Amino acid sequence: MKSSICFSFSDLPVDVALMIFKYAAKPMFSQKEEYNDQNPYANALSLSLVSRLVRLAVLPEFLHTVLLPTGRNLEAFASALELQKKYTKDKSHLAFDYIPAVQRLWISNSREELMFRACELKPFIITLLPVLLAVPTLAIQCSYLASIVISLRGDHTPSICSGKTLILTVGHQASFHEYFKFIEKSVLFASISHLTYLIELNLDSDTFFNISKDFKSPDFPLGSWMSKIPWGCMNSLETFSVVYPHPSLGLLETSLSFDQEGVDLHVERLTVSAPLYRQNPESFPWVTKPLPRTPPGEESAPTEGLSFKVTHGQGHFSEVRFHMGESLGLRFS
Repeated sequence: MKSSICFSFSDLPVDVALMIFKYAAKPMFSQKEEYNDQNPYANALSLSLVSRLVRLAVLPEFLHTVLLPTGRNLEAFASALELQKKYTKDKSHLAFDYIPAVQRLWISNSREELMFRACELKPFIITLLPVLLAVPTLAIQCSYLASIVISLRGDHTPSICSGKTLILTVGHQASFHEYFKFIEKSVLFASISHLTYLIELNLDSDTFFNISKDFKSPDFPLGSWMSKIPWGCMNSLETFSVVYPHPSLGLLETSLSFDQEGVDLHVERLTVSAPLYRQNPESFPWVTKPLPRTPPGEESAPTEGLSFKVTHGQGHFSEVRFHMGESLGLRFS
């Protein structure tokens, strides 16, 4: 009988051990549990306490995608940024530059909280401005746009990421244009190359569900939405996309229903070429029936400047919006 080979974790080469730590520290956002019940950052937080070396190894994984779903989370992250300034000034071994480490940032909030705490949250928004401008992918609720634009009116000149992707969670299409009324020329919007909308599921999901089911053309509401884009301050825009649930074969003849437990669905992204649309919005080649039905994991381009792409895997949808963080983790390739 062969004896089993046993070894302790401490016997591993340092580089191999750090690879394992990094893998274990990656937050998992595709979960059905509420993040308040199961913190996706729990592993990274625990591992950062192991040693200085492990902390430096896992912090980039920890900070790669930052979710701030409540005002309390926004305050905590702003406080962490201020604390890092102090560590840097004091030349502490705990100093770490968060800004280049953050690759994806989601800022969300309940409408009620933002309405009653807008003034209270403004100082924290100002603290986050260097991250907001430097992060390659920013996902925010439209209701935050005014606060960010107003905060940018001060003397803030942090580095700006060109080719930025901005993901906006939008309300019902009828009131959509109200969100852009505060936008003026700003460094944030001038840097955006890709603009993506996440729809409010209970209000607009059936509209896009019917597009996927070959029932209607995407020219409405996309044409209406694109006409409200502030093109004057978004000259770098290359693509405009909408992300929405994709119907599986078993759901082709039904409407979507989002309850508290949620449902797992593939996700479809409809993308419009912004430069081609701007040339002549009235004659943009919107696809007409019969529309292509794109299966999971594939892409179709029925007309020039318009494409459909569906994820390989499924995302979790609950109540009226994407499960928090799901949109930042969606993979279309």
